[in-house]
Amino acid sequence: DKSPLKNRKKVSICRSMMTAAQDKMEHHSPYEALTAYNKAVIFAPHLEDHLSRACADRAKCLLEIGDHESALNDIEQAIAVDDYPFEKLFELEERRGHAFYG
Repeated sequence: DKSPLKNRKKVSICRSMMTAAQDKMEHHSPYEALTAYNKAVIFAPHLEDHLSRACADRAKCLLEIGDHESALNDIEQAIAVDDYPFEKLFELEERRGHAFYG
């Protein structure tokens, strides 16, 4: 749905899930963080860089868990969305390297 009100709500949910997931990562709870990142990806609208950031951050979580194949898929999705901030593309390339190494 492209209604502005629904997209605003989706952005709000996505941001809150991303914040919760980052907090879980800081407290070394990667599986709980993965649940929050999954919700962030589900609610991320195709506006700005929300979906690409959610996929990229979920890939970081997946790498910590040890699921390198899924992390690589998320990295590819983040790049495919084409809204990932240019100045942070090095993070994706670094994560891609870790995924291939794993």
